[in-house]
Amino acid sequence: MYRFTLRGAVNMIKPVYNVLTAGIDHHPASSSYFATTAPAADIDQNYERAVAKLNTLQSNYSALQDSIKLKHQNESKHINDTEKFLDRIHISSETLNRLAVIHVAGTKGKGSTCAMVESILRFNGYRTGFFSSPHLVSVTERIRLNGQPIEKECFVNHFWKIYNQLFATQQDNNDMPTYFGFLTILALDVFLASKVDVAIIEVGIGGRYDCTNVIQKAPVVGITSLGLEHTKLLGDTLEKIAWQKAGIIKNGSDVFTVEQPAECNREIERECLRKKAILQIVPSSLEQFHWEEVPSMMMKHRNKSTELNVSLAVRIAIHWIRNTRPSLLPPMKHMIPAKIVQGIDNCFWPGRLQVVQYAAQRTLFLDGAHTVDSIKPI
Repeated sequence: MYRFTLRGAVNMIKPVYNVLTAGIDHHPASSSYFATTAPAADIDQNYERAVAKLNTLQSNYSALQDSIKLKHQNESKHINDTEKFLDRIHISSETLNRLAVIHVAGTKGKGSTCAMVESILRFNGYRTGFFSSPHLVSVTERIRLNGQPIEKECFVNHFWKIYNQLFATQQDNNDMPTYFGFLTILALDVFLASKVDVAIIEVGIGGRYDCTNVIQKAPVVGITSLGLEHTKLLGDTLEKIAWQKAGIIKNGSDVFTVEQPAECNREIERECLRKKAILQIVPSSLEQFHWEEVPSMMMKHRNKSTELNVSLAVRIAIHWIRNTRPSLLPPMKHMIPAKIVQGIDNCFWPGRLQVVQYAAQRTLFLDGAHTVDSIKPI
């Protein structure tokens, strides 16, 4: 068993992508995820300039340290700032509310769950937007349209439009978004301009005071497995962690979560009661679903954490389809149709429980962990 640093894993990943087999036509994510299309030189230069300028904004680490200092003083700062900056680029709360959003928080597996939800909905014909963090190779990975990182040209156009507007209206030298805050704004701008059918938004840190919680309307909310993390900011007990995560629950939203420790369940239930939201706890095993076709992952590489993520993703996606395009689902309410399974089997989420076959019948297993508990053998 070998463990690598993130940078070491990324260096291993890059050459591996050259030997990945191409995906099917309507699944662009796997076939050209890190492909380059030799764009015009000015696009490359503008992109590098944009990334360089982005890197001058307050870093995630610095923003986190400031948040810890502001704890119990101005904890809504990131949301208030994001709202202010959106208003400056003429995205009002009314405009933002037009975006159909699935908002997901959690300690473990929130990115994987979001990726699975996105893949399932895309395979069922939805035009998808997906905002996640962090990225492995390119910052464009954080903002995806139909499963694919946005093109450099798209990134450049939206970046400079937003940056120039915010720079021209800043009140002082510190009156600009953080690195993560800027990308949140950029993602929302891209999704609105692209008129996506659904935007899957992954929380950055926590939830209640995360800048993604500028979203006031999300019909569906997901909360993945919870555990102790970022305790200096979020709190040093499971109850405090759960209170932070449950903060993304909106008024009247449908909330899906996995089986949690009792103290976490109580906090989530309390928030649902306060917001008049409906809570559903998803099955802990994929064996509890009735499959039209069995997902390939049930026949190989079984993992408890992955099963929880898939179970949550399936329930979220099916609920979304039932409320928006019910004709896509079979008359038998409890049957999971083949299109859902296609989305599961073709979900491409590099560096997370990824199995890659390459040169001379070698197999590379790639995974990452957010907490100490996650990296322990099951």
